[in-house]
Amino acid sequence: MNRVNWASLVIFLSLSACSGQTVSERDAARAAINAGQFEIARLHLKNALQKQPNDSELHFLNGQVAIKSGNYDLAKTELRTLLDDPRHGKEARVLLAQAYLATGNARLALETLNAAPLSSGTAYAIAAEADLALGRSDEALGLLAKGLAAYPQSGPLLLADAQFAIITGDVGRARSRLQQALVRNPNDAPTVLLAGRMSLLDGDQAKAEAYFDQVLKTDAGNPVALLAKAALAHERGDRAAAGKFLQAASNSGGSSNLVTRGFMAQMAIEAGDFDRANALVTGIPAGLSMPYFDMLRGAIAAGRGQNEQAISLLRPYFERGGDNPGARLALSSAYEQTGQLQQAWRVLKPLAAAANADAAILNMAARQTAALSLPDVQGYRARLANALQPDPAAKAMRAANAAIAKGDWPAADRTYQQLLARNPASADVILLNNAALAKLMLDDKTAAIALARRAHGLAPDDPIV
Repeated sequence: MNRVNWASLVIFLSLSACSGQTVSERDAARAAINAGQFEIARLHLKNALQKQPNDSELHFLNGQVAIKSGNYDLAKTELRTLLDDPRHGKEARVLLAQAYLATGNARLALETLNAAPLSSGTAYAIAAEADLALGRSDEALGLLAKGLAAYPQSGPLLLADAQFAIITGDVGRARSRLQQALVRNPNDAPTVLLAGRMSLLDGDQAKAEAYFDQVLKTDAGNPVALLAKAALAHERGDRAAAGKFLQAASNSGGSSNLVTRGFMAQMAIEAGDFDRANALVTGIPAGLSMPYFDMLRGAIAAGRGQNEQAISLLRPYFERGGDNPGARLALSSAYEQTGQLQQAWRVLKPLAAAANADAAILNMAARQTAALSLPDVQGYRARLANALQPDPAAKAMRAANAAIAKGDWPAADRTYQQLLARNPASADVILLNNAALAKLMLDDKTAAIALARRAHGLAPDDPIV
């Protein structure tokens, strides 16, 4: 029995001891739902439904738990039968629409909601999100405004408005709405997850991770939180921890499971295990055309020497605006292997021109520019030779990166300033650019701009700068 289940059992036993009565499975399920312990609620509901299989309230609670747990197929099954129920029909309709929206059927979500007047903040929020998913942003904005006028304290509406504000670039409104939503629902998983996302946008990984941990305390199997934890561990270079979180996330169903498989495949690609990556991607429906999965399939094909297939998958990915560095490297290599050197260099050049290009990229750039007799070849050879030399600042830069991962911007700033003090005329673009970011995060805009301008002068076409 894990710690979460044991703690909940202690709570239930304590309640029974205090009241002198046995807690029913129904009441125990309600208590677990209110505490966010959805796995425990599911077990209590299973027991209760065995005794009372036709109880509409139990089926409604089971649908509610299924929604919270991401089991949308079960939610649909439970909620469809309750639409005409006099007690639970209104709420069941809203939750059913939410299940349709979560599984990508925004049109059916709207049809389900529009069968009755929108009667809650949650209903308005789901309708607005469905309109947004269908590309009707004006209608979505109108619904949000109308909903907030009728239900100004609705947590789901405040959250939906915060998400819409992020999409439209209104970060100030997003922060304000999110703060209001957190006050209303401090333990609501989607709200806390958005707070984590906002913290990541702010560059505060430590704070973001604390939010994801908060979700996992009450919902240990939450796939979004587990994926976020895996991504942060991966960024820190902790592949073992990333793999552990991904394995836990893979137990979930629905679209999050597909993303989990994709992430696991990505890690296999990075480790050079293309057969494992291929096995993982094979489990993703071939008809599901998403840029991320197409990119993975193309990178795997390149890694397995299937260059024509890699080109056919990766070329459309980049034509649609994709820009994954590993996929760019794979496509350039595939073009080079098939003798299409002009295309290979056109694809590789943005990576090679970046100030942080590593030795592998610079080696490929030097080889391709030499084969094409381009004047750039001498510059890339010089950069390659420099990249192969030991970097005296590497240890300090790694320490600064570790400080950033913890959200300790003052420590990162101190490291960067020490490095710049040793070499005031430094032409290290990455050092200057990172030092500018640290100053910006510490609200020293004047110093940030000065450092950023130095970096930009050295690398005016570098997208990172």
